[in-house]
Amino acid sequence: MRTIEKPALHCEEVTTPAGLAQLRRVWESLFDEAEAATPFNSWHWMSTWWDVFGHGKELRVILIREGDRVIGIAPFYERCYGVGPLRVRVLRQLGDGSELTELQGALIARGRRSDVVAQLSDHFRRRCGGCWDVLIWQGVFLF
Repeated sequence: MRTIEKPALHCEEVTTPAGLAQLRRVWESLFDEAEAATPFNSWHWMSTWWDVFGHGKELRVILIREGDRVIGIAPFYERCYGVGPLRVRVLRQLGDGSELTELQGALIARGRRSDVVAQLSDHFRRRCGGCWDVLIWQGVFLF
């Protein structure tokens, strides 16, 4: 019997507005097959939100890939808050911090939620402290 190995999962970060714009086709394709697609995690909503509210923030859109295929998109941003010499870097989801985005969460291919959440968790654990001090991650459900 011959076993077929699945490609390894890995994360890739998009950190520029130009990179976000280049994700449009991939994002829309994943949106069409996602298990929980809403207007609030569509490319149009997220890119417009970034254009309007992204000033003073650093873009951190995390793609979860299985080989070349994108199975998850987790749109985040980093922002530094401070008073005097005290500073804290916070990683939050795009849409967070405004009353306009009612539902927040990653865009995930049907049937791949646990794989995507596990990969994101590993990614955040590896990056913790190097990029940000606090992570605010809402809408994480395993079912």
